[in-house]
Amino acid sequence: MLIILALIGSALIPITSAQAATKVFSKVTTSDTYNRPDLNSKYDIEDVEVGLYDTDLDLIHFWIRFKQPLTAAMFNDNQGSWAGILIDTNNDDVDDIVINTYARTYSGAVGQDAYAGFRNGTKSCPATSWMDLSNNSVYLGFKVSQKCLGLGNKFEIQGYSDYISSDSVSYDYAPNSYEVIDLGDYYNPKPKATMLVPVANSTVGKVLSNYSTAPENLVNLSSSLRDSVVTIECIVGTTGGTGTGWSAKVDLPIPSYKSYLVTNYHVISDCVIRGTVNVILNNGTKIEGTLAAWDPNNDVAGIYVTQSIPQLIWQGPFPQQGAWVGVLGSPKGVPGILTTGILSSVSTTENIVTFTAPINPGNSGGPVFDSTGRVIALATAKVRDSEGFGIGNGVPLLCKTVIVCSAGLTGWGSVAAKPDPSPSPSPTNIYNRNKKTQYINLSREVSDTSVSAKYISVRATADSGLPVTSLSDDLSVCDYENGRIVLYSTGSCTIYFNQDGNDYWNTASPTVVRFEVLAPSSNKSITAKITQTSHTWAGFITSYEWISGSNPLMSNKLTTLRISGMCTGSGKTIQGWKNTDAKGKRYPNGSRPTGAAWKCIDGSFEGNVQISGGTRFYIVELPKSRGGTTIEFRVNQELDFIEYVD
Repeated sequence: MLIILALIGSALIPITSAQAATKVFSKVTTSDTYNRPDLNSKYDIEDVEVGLYDTDLDLIHFWIRFKQPLTAAMFNDNQGSWAGILIDTNNDDVDDIVINTYARTYSGAVGQDAYAGFRNGTKSCPATSWMDLSNNSVYLGFKVSQKCLGLGNKFEIQGYSDYISSDSVSYDYAPNSYEVIDLGDYYNPKPKATMLVPVANSTVGKVLSNYSTAPENLVNLSSSLRDSVVTIECIVGTTGGTGTGWSAKVDLPIPSYKSYLVTNYHVISDCVIRGTVNVILNNGTKIEGTLAAWDPNNDVAGIYVTQSIPQLIWQGPFPQQGAWVGVLGSPKGVPGILTTGILSSVSTTENIVTFTAPINPGNSGGPVFDSTGRVIALATAKVRDSEGFGIGNGVPLLCKTVIVCSAGLTGWGSVAAKPDPSPSPSPTNIYNRNKKTQYINLSREVSDTSVSAKYISVRATADSGLPVTSLSDDLSVCDYENGRIVLYSTGSCTIYFNQDGNDYWNTASPTVVRFEVLAPSSNKSITAKITQTSHTWAGFITSYEWISGSNPLMSNKLTTLRISGMCTGSGKTIQGWKNTDAKGKRYPNGSRPTGAAWKCIDGSFEGNVQISGGTRFYIVELPKSRGGTTIEFRVNQELDFIEYVD
């Protein structure tokens, strides 16, 4: 079994071949240190473990460890009891995704369906939960697809359990606050292009009769390539490191960018959320690079820069075993290091090569080139404890997402056109000069739509009858397949339709479709829903007034209101309760007191409260705990001074 090292400086994480169900990633959170005094001990949780198995790296597992052994019906007890995982995807301490149990009775180690989805209702995914009752286990497990949830390589989690969902009393968190999970090299997101990517250029490298021979003048060859190779620096906090990139010979579609750099995805993975990396040129100048596209499945990525960097040719014939190769890169962060060797193997089905040129951490993404200087692969990994066993991802893998490639320009197998020996134009050349213009037509216009529509039927056809290709700039939002635009989540959807033409038809101008994928529409009126008890036995709210903050209300954006009302003769104080916390985050279940109670003075009360869109606020008259007015505030509701009578 080979153990492979990804070659990013200061981030050496072994990846083992999947031959058995081996846990290749595990992180256990810190333990819970606080329990509410009224917590039912059966629902006391200690910590959470996150794990991945090499048999399916997309399937992420969570285990909540309870203090006592689990019982089969503890979440099917007619009390609304449940447990789950809260996931914060953007580090704002607000749970964006919830994975939780249904009201099911468990049996042995048999899994039960579970819920996994976004709080805003835009997406849900199939999930499974289970208990190992036969061994009196204290672990409740969950598993769900990372790709379906769209999880990044880093997110925060917290475990939660609740005994009686309606009492807002007997519940527990573990750990006490959100904790970061970093999946590192095991992160398995979708390929993505964040902007229009370049098109493969038709310049093809020299065709030699013998590629085994070293270049006649390696000094000159290295000198001609060195300025095209850069160091990629991706450091976020205490994570990340350095790798290598190179400027690819492509046709740039965005005039403001002057060069397109290619590297491995694992070099830039920590910087995906930020969207930029540092690029250090061969002369030591540091510039900013913008992440344009990445393909985790094939471990490649593309970066735009605004500075002109000499481009390297990557189109040419198929590489052959035994051919001479050189590698340029920044091992250990030292730029411009050259090593040489031969191709020890070539796989044209997987587009992978192995080579004997030595490489080390920091070489990742650097060019593996032949004796003509043409790049044939990216230095990607090495086998641990085996010098001269480098692994390179072939340049055809760039054509999956990072670069748009026509049928004849896929990196390997591209041959320079031979001049026509005939002094007069051939029929083919005549056709080339008189190609017809073609256009791409859509069967319908596309406008903003709800993600709940699932898909939009749109046929893209060319006048020529030739097949039309498509490219989505964000595969997590939408994609085009089988005559329809498939909607995955809310956001901006941009799809480019292209047709490259042939001997008789010119390349069609790209047709672009842009629209917004909106959250599911709601039939609720954008007004507060107000419910009052009888004035004769409990306190009630008479008015509320906007003081500061977001108006209209936004989810998780706090707004301060002044609440005014009346108390009955038996009321001493009024306690406000709400179902969102001080950051606008909804509590997993139930409500909490807003703070100190408001005094009843001469039969009336007044106090300030912070709410957001989606807050349910109500008052309780003390000391007899009599419930009073309830107000449910809606997202996008506009707040003014409002008076009403019961």
